[in-house]
Amino acid sequence: MANITIYTDGSAHNNGNRSGGWAAVIMSTVNGVKYRRIIAGWETDTTNNRMEMIAAIQALKAIKQPSLITLYSDAEYMTEGMGNPKRMWKRATMRLQGTEIKNNDLWIDLEFHAMKHVITWIHIPG
Repeated sequence: MANITIYTDGSAHNNGNRSGGWAAVIMSTVNGVKYRRIIAGWETDTTNNRMEMIAAIQALKAIKQPSLITLYSDAEYMTEGMGNPKRMWKRATMRLQGTEIKNNDLWIDLEFHAMKHVITWIHIPG
């Protein structure tokens, strides 16, 4: 498995009903050669949390082979939500009960793309 480090960030103007952007830096070393890839995008009518999550989703989509990943983000909402098994279990239970989950579409997408990797989710101060 490749060792990959990812840094993500996202932001939205006025945190809702405005445009926002996201970016990720993906770094790895293969056979002594260092690689770095930067991906970015934007959306309209979004929130800061959505942009943070989309950055991570897009970074994970860009990695084609199962890998050991360390993902850094200032989005505690996401790093705690993905790195804490109790929170993941709670989200799964809420889905089974039909309880509304904010950004459920993105949580499902993030969980799906994270499944093939071994990921350490690290919150860093923004």
